[in-house]
Amino acid sequence: MATSRRPGPTGTQYPFDFGALDRPPGPLGTFGLHWYVDSPGPLGVNDWAAFVANPFAAPTSAGTCACNRDLTIDELCKCYPHAKKARNQEFLDGLNQTFKDSSITTCLRKTHFLAQVGAESGELRYVSEILAKGVTEEKAYRGYKGRGLIQLTGKENYTNFGLFEKQDFLGANRVKIEEPEWAAKSAGWYWTSGKKNHDLNDLADKNDFLAICCLVNGAFIGFDDRLEHLKLARDALGVAGCATANVGKQVYKSYADSDIHASWLFSFAWGCWNDATSKKKGIAKPVAAERKAGYQRYLDLRVPIDAAEAAKPKPKHPPLHPKPAEKHYGYTLEQMTKMAQEGVK
Repeated sequence: MATSRRPGPTGTQYPFDFGALDRPPGPLGTFGLHWYVDSPGPLGVNDWAAFVANPFAAPTSAGTCACNRDLTIDELCKCYPHAKKARNQEFLDGLNQTFKDSSITTCLRKTHFLAQVGAESGELRYVSEILAKGVTEEKAYRGYKGRGLIQLTGKENYTNFGLFEKQDFLGANRVKIEEPEWAAKSAGWYWTSGKKNHDLNDLADKNDFLAICCLVNGAFIGFDDRLEHLKLARDALGVAGCATANVGKQVYKSYADSDIHASWLFSFAWGCWNDATSKKKGIAKPVAAERKAGYQRYLDLRVPIDAAEAAKPKPKHPPLHPKPAEKHYGYTLEQMTKMAQEGVK
């Protein structure tokens, strides 16, 4: 299992079928004692006067989708309708350059990227993690809190992104990642290189929104917000009519067809976030059938693992200082299994 620090503040590694996962980047989400801030709400609809003057203005670029070309300001405003037009304009060039640098070339790849960025940054409003009262960057993150549009966290990520860009983002230079150009480019670097052995473009090509959420966020915190941004970007960039995307009316791949179906951890997460009794934030209207499907898959994958562990010979002399029980999403494995067994009923 990989042990390198991933983006996000907890530093907790989660073993799963894709490799190892840390807490997602940015201020969204909570594991253990870490705090949660939901995605920002309405911030204003671009420039209202301009909208009233011409509410149905078409994009200024020709073509039926956004494959292999720059986004227009009109399209970006449709993706992020609660951001002021000036804010969208400020980031437009950086995003278009990031698309080129990170091979986010098709309308479907751009849609998934913009959906996650929209949720993580509050439609470009936040380029720096907001810390809880009394928490300092030095104390909590050793000087390197989340920054950028998919917020990089930790000195290792700042270092690696700097090596990639041949820039210094350490020490006093770390605040450079809050600038529009580097905020966008850091998100692109994370998209293709921030997860070892995982280029999220591959998942975008499969329209696997659930797997992308898990690799960016760790689970489904802010799921409804991410989904709303996916729908906005999908419509704005013409995905439904794109022959390259070839997804038609499919908004995203179902759980049964998603890559997370092969992961006991993310299958549990899908069940848990669709479990009204768990009180996990992100899915406002949990679906009982999805709860049962996620929990059942977790049991199918996890129970044999636990049985094999239980069958191993016990040491004659237990350790003086046993390791604390492994936890995921605030639950021990024993608690997870009990929840799943109850949840499939």
